[in-house]
Amino acid sequence: MLLYKHYEDKEISEKMVCKNCGKELPEGTKFCTSCGTSCEEAAPQTAAPQAASESANGASQTVTPAAEAPKEAEAPKAAEAPKDVVAANGDKPQAAGSDNVKKLAFIGGIAVVALVLLIALCNLMFGSSPKKAFKACVTAQYSCDVKKLWNNSITAKKAQKALDLYDKDDYEDDYEDLKDYYEDLKEDRKDDGIKYKVSVDIKDVEKIKKSDREFKWAKEFMEDYYDCDADKIKQFAIVEARIKAEYYEDGDRDKDYDVDTGRTQYLMIKIGSDWYFTGYSRDDIKEYLKYYK
Repeated sequence: MLLYKHYEDKEISEKMVCKNCGKELPEGTKFCTSCGTSCEEAAPQTAAPQAASESANGASQTVTPAAEAPKEAEAPKAAEAPKDVVAANGDKPQAAGSDNVKKLAFIGGIAVVALVLLIALCNLMFGSSPKKAFKACVTAQYSCDVKKLWNNSITAKKAQKALDLYDKDDYEDDYEDLKDYYEDLKEDRKDDGIKYKVSVDIKDVEKIKKSDREFKWAKEFMEDYYDCDADKIKQFAIVEARIKAEYYEDGDRDKDYDVDTGRTQYLMIKIGSDWYFTGYSRDDIKEYLKYYK
């Protein structure tokens, strides 16, 4: 038989319980009225009292057991790496990174093509040409711009080096002589109030390649007159143009000093990517070559 104590208002009452069937019995009972088991054999045991807390007015309050601590949240599973992309035709799986490589290669190819087109466009807009070089030389001559005249003609350093004509001392001396000449001419024209109104009317440009018949006489002229290696010349060109220069002195028109070349052909050479004026017309060259046939 088990014995537990019940605490209520600080008074203790004892009850007996049959150890065999668990029936509550009055205190002092020797035999269980339910099953007949002897109640004297078991020593009384005190049951654990129910915890109670007293309020300020004496009423008891049952203490609610603390809630169980929540279980630790399961760590999220790491995202699985993407599987290889399987081709639709059943071939071996293709790595996803290879698609990026192909895209980069495609973009790179487009960028290269765009760059080539841009360079070609810049050369077309700002690069050298027979027309530009010829017109620059003519206008520079009448405006006494020696630097512009020098760099667009065969006297340019790049042209002379390519034709094995460059000698540093001779080059610098010739440039200084030409510079002095045009500076003096410009000063005289300014003192006398002389101005030229120049127009260059280019009718046609005929480019002569190495495969053309006219390339031979142009090459012979360059080699004989300049004593150079004309094999460095990639291309010749004939610019057919009319040069007109109207003369003014102190604002007054004076036709006696006008210049009008009529339609004349002029020889140009190409070295590298640039064009240069030789300073000669085709008629002059043909007349000159008569002595070398």
